[in-house]
Amino acid sequence: MMISERKLDGFFSGELGDPHSVLGAHPTEKGDAVVVRAFLPKAERVEVFDQQSARTFPLKKIDDRGFFEGAIPKEGEAFNYLLRSFGPAGDREFLDPYSFLPTTTNENLAAFNKGKECQPQQILGSICREFSGQVGVSFVVWAPYAKRVFLVGEFNEWSESSLPMRPLGSSGCWELFVPYAFAGQQYKFHLLGADGVWVTKADPFAAYSESP
Repeated sequence: MMISERKLDGFFSGELGDPHSVLGAHPTEKGDAVVVRAFLPKAERVEVFDQQSARTFPLKKIDDRGFFEGAIPKEGEAFNYLLRSFGPAGDREFLDPYSFLPTTTNENLAAFNKGKECQPQQILGSICREFSGQVGVSFVVWAPYAKRVFLVGEFNEWSESSLPMRPLGSSGCWELFVPYAFAGQQYKFHLLGADGVWVTKADPFAAYSESP
């Protein structure tokens, strides 16, 4: 196991903060390989497909809750890859949401926090966009008192744990870009409040909503 038990425990407890600091692709200390980690609770087996070399690398399941990791012999950090998951719910091939940088700029967040952002709907909610050459949906919610936020929806079979969102500094915003999401899909946010209670909330900035 390459990830420390302390960091793994911090990921599951939420004490780690940003899930992107663990999930996705990260160079080793020696710089001779890239470690890819994925959290896929419903998968029995996961592979990484290197789009440049067309090679496939298996990830090892190091926690029964669905945490996988593996070292890819590559120099540097950034490389184009797909995740392939296999399990009872079916097989999937998809881009890793945790391989993307934040879609919201620091300038926009600063303007929002100062109350100078006249069109918050351009930051918050779900926005279909092309980002880093990929078409998907960026999700941003303002939840300044939340301890943890998860994205749930049709794109992850309403799993309340598989898509943890990242906090964007001290802005109170949480963000995640999902390259396999598309317009019209239903979604909500699953939050752990400051009172320690989990709640599932609709997005107040959603373009459309259903009657309760």
